[in-house]
Amino acid sequence: MISFLLLAATALTPAHAESLRDYAGKELKTYIECGLTTGAVDCEELTRGFFTTYGAYFERVNRRDDASVRLKLTDQSVSGQPTEFTFAWSSDEVLGVSDFAYVVKLDPSATDSITRINTLIASIGKGASLYLKVITGEVDDSGQLVITSGTPVATKPASKFSQSPYYVNLYGSGYGSKNGGNRSWSGYAGASMNYSTDKVRLIAGTDYSTTSTTVPTDAGSISAKNTGFDAYGVAAFSFRKRWSAALVGKTARNPGQNIKADNEIAAGLEWDLVPYRTTETREVYVRVGGGLEDLKLFSENDLGYANHQYAMIFAQMYANWMFADSKAKFSLSGNVTTFPKFKGYEKYGTSSSLYYQITPAIQVNGSYSLNYQKKSLTFPKNPDYTNPLQSMYLSGAPGVSSSFSFGINVTLGNSLRKSRDRRWNF
Repeated sequence: MISFLLLAATALTPAHAESLRDYAGKELKTYIECGLTTGAVDCEELTRGFFTTYGAYFERVNRRDDASVRLKLTDQSVSGQPTEFTFAWSSDEVLGVSDFAYVVKLDPSATDSITRINTLIASIGKGASLYLKVITGEVDDSGQLVITSGTPVATKPASKFSQSPYYVNLYGSGYGSKNGGNRSWSGYAGASMNYSTDKVRLIAGTDYSTTSTTVPTDAGSISAKNTGFDAYGVAAFSFRKRWSAALVGKTARNPGQNIKADNEIAAGLEWDLVPYRTTETREVYVRVGGGLEDLKLFSENDLGYANHQYAMIFAQMYANWMFADSKAKFSLSGNVTTFPKFKGYEKYGTSSSLYYQITPAIQVNGSYSLNYQKKSLTFPKNPDYTNPLQSMYLSGAPGVSSSFSFGINVTLGNSLRKSRDRRWNF
């Protein structure tokens, strides 16, 4: 039994191959990621069969980053039911075709191996045909459609960035209020540069925040301004399908949190359910690692330290759900950081975020975070509340804290690569 749950609107079948060989132009570079696990079909035999049949139009490449068109092929088998084969197509380059997927149901017990291979080759061809402009002629005497020519949909990339491994992400938010003599405003901005290939991802970024507050007093008013800064870098390497390792470096300064300088270097492992997203609507990734932290404070903490170096261990988990045709995303995360030298100073956090894509390059978001620490390594032992900076902005105290934010993200460069590469996101 063979059935199609969803088929591409235009089909290219082996019967049409000879009549299409007069097409003039370059073959589309195509990468097939075959993840068949049920044993009903051999991956290499299926892939080789497709390129043998359609080699006039699609050139096989062995690296995702070299391809204009990509297919992710998976299967799923339930006892007593036909095997479901999922075909998920994506492209950075070809114009006029959005990412799409369809499912083919095939019963291995009712078909032989040759029939299964030929059926799945034709099924790949049905999706692949959407990347060709097909000029059709008349129906011949046998009822077959005569295809006189076909050309790739895109004769040039969608933009000069469509194959680029680089992109720059810009984001920011702001807030202001005035109530009588009370005035407050804050701003937040950041930027990151990314380089991404199949094996490697490099990220360098920086964030800047500033807040100003004025409150009335009997003598007039007092004002304070707090400015925070941090920078980070990530060098990640994928060594297995869902596994990657990374080195992470961070530095930060925030007087309102009593932090003169907080420098970290760490190494970690990450497991991604979907390392490189195409049409998937659910994502899960988990990170674990450890490193060294060098902390310098303006005022001593409750341990009597103003400068100290120590080891830390972290674990993080993230889950994302896409909806509204993948224009919207809801995220949940949780994290814990421990310090082997300091018992009772563990930090726990959770956050939720909602993102909406206005265009592929512009995204708005809102987030809410909740954090807890029984003891704090940064909070001063003797806070100076006569100092307006500490009286207005001092944070990081033991206990529960929460925050929320709204902002906008703008991507310059390959925004598709930003939305698809899920490894070591920050």
